[in-house]
Amino acid sequence: GNPNNKLTILNAGGIAPLVLMLREGTDETKRAAAGALQNLAGGDEIGNTDIQNEIVNAGGVPLLIALLEKGSSETKKTASKALRNLAINNPENKEVIVEAGGIESLVALER
Repeated sequence: GNPNNKLTILNAGGIAPLVLMLREGTDETKRAAAGALQNLAGGDEIGNTDIQNEIVNAGGVPLLIALLEKGSSETKKTASKALRNLAINNPENKEVIVEAGGIESLVALER
């Protein structure tokens, strides 16, 4: 995504509503929110770590992991990509994902 747009979304408080959508709504709504978070968390431009951290701080990791366990196959795929992007170049987020049971859920997804 466009780095300027991503920072605009962050600065406008757009992360928390997307995380809320992971908790509430239809499977399609959850998949769309996971996809938006995947796109926001991806990349290595300046400010990206702030975006990744905001998603984690808003409670996104356990909700994405829940989608790995309960979502449709497309939602599971999107949630796994969002978790991957949260972990890229971010050791603290990797630890949060591991502690939340993300590894087990990702391994189960591959079975």
